[in-house]
Amino acid sequence: MYCPHCKAPIGAAMTACPRCGKSLVSRGPAGASLGDLFKAAIGPKARSHYLSRFKAAQGGSRIGWHWPAFFLTLYWLMYRKMWAKAGLYFLAAVVTNVAISIGSATHAMLGAALSLLALLGFYLVPALLANGWYYQHCKALIRKARSHSDQADEQLEELQEKGGTSWLGVIVLAIVSVVFTGICAAIA
Repeated sequence: MYCPHCKAPIGAAMTACPRCGKSLVSRGPAGASLGDLFKAAIGPKARSHYLSRFKAAQGGSRIGWHWPAFFLTLYWLMYRKMWAKAGLYFLAAVVTNVAISIGSATHAMLGAALSLLALLGFYLVPALLANGWYYQHCKALIRKARSHSDQADEQLEELQEKGGTSWLGVIVLAIVSVVFTGICAAIA
C-alpha cells in the first residue's frame, strides 16, 4: 500500500504517512459538490455575477455582455488568471497592428477596413464571449482538481490556489505599458 499524497510505502493500519505527514484517514464524502468547486474556482470577487452567468452557459447560452472584457480585455484575462488566452490576445493584437500598418502603407482603404475589423474583433468579440471563456476556464480547473484528488478539501484547496484573481499580472502589464509608452515618447 502507498500514500496517495507522496507515494511512500505505508502500512495498512497507519493513520498518517511517515514521510509527508498527511492524514490517511478518509475525511468525509469523496469530492466536493460542483457548486462549491465553481465557487472556489471563481474566488470571492464577483462570485454571484459569474455563478449566474455559468448557469446560463450550462443551458447552452455562452454569449453575453461583459463590460470589463469590453474595455480592458487583456487586463481582465490576466486578472482572472487566463494566461494562455491573454498571451494569444496580445499576440493577435501585435500581428493585427503589423497587418494594419502594411495595409495602410499599400492602400488607405485597406488600412481603414483592417482597422475597423480590428476594433470589432478586439472589443466586441471578447465582450460577447468573455463569460463563456471564463466558464470553460473554470471547468478545466475543476476537471484538473478532480483528477488530482478525490477528497473534497484537497480539490477546494487546489481551486482556491489556481483559480480566483491575480493582481500580479495586471500590475506587471501596467508597468510594462507605462515603460513602453515612455520609451515611445522619448523616441518621438
